[in-house]
Amino acid sequence: MPPITTSTEVDRCAEDAFAYATDPTRFREWQEGVVNGHMDQPGISGVGARCLTVARICAVQVFGTGARRS
Repeated sequence: MPPITTSTEVDRCAEDAFAYATDPTRFREWQEGVVNGHMDQPGISGVGARCLTVARICAVQVFGTGARRS
């Protein structure tokens, strides 16, 4: 099966777009089902920093974590 890909052009520099897309407090603005997101340790956003996300999937709240790798 071929991969599903999408793209969107935004009128911002790459740094601004990356900052927006990786800010967990803004995930719910563009990720369907996300109800909350924040960094595990406020103020830390470098490699190894963890973000905590809460999403609603099929009426069930799901908690997830992710670590920044680059």
